[in-house]
Amino acid sequence: MSSDFEIRFDQAVEAELKGALKKMRAFDLTAPLSVLGDELLETFKHSFAAQESPAGAPWAPLAPRTQRNVYYKRRGERGGEHILRARETSDPGWFERQLRAQTTTHSLAVGEHAGPAAIAADYGDRATGQPGRPFLQVTDAMEDRAATLLLGYLGKLW
Repeated sequence: MSSDFEIRFDQAVEAELKGALKKMRAFDLTAPLSVLGDELLETFKHSFAAQESPAGAPWAPLAPRTQRNVYYKRRGERGGEHILRARETSDPGWFERQLRAQTTTHSLAVGEHAGPAAIAADYGDRATGQPGRPFLQVTDAMEDRAATLLLGYLGKLW
């Protein structure tokens, strides 16, 4: 069984679709994409405060070895209270401040500038046994919000 499919339009419909796509390329979508980027950043940053994925799944607790870490003892904290929020610099908001949104007229990129450490935090690291603690996860609700926002904006311009 093949998963390929094809949709055919008559020439008039095809011409109309091509014209609509050409019009859409002329629109500057920076404004709605910026709003969407800000909303996504807030959702992702909330993950750190709630210590759960954007979908609501709780993050794995810190390993007992990490909880016994001198860094946490020095601060007088139990290690499990600040998953992905502490670094040797005593900066509890370091990871979430690395999150960025960048827009152009037709694109939005949301991610982080923390490099491999953040990738390991998000997806896990088999070599060290670190579990993944997703914070850059797009949910169905986020996709629906993006569609609503963009279609509403385009509807005003159309």
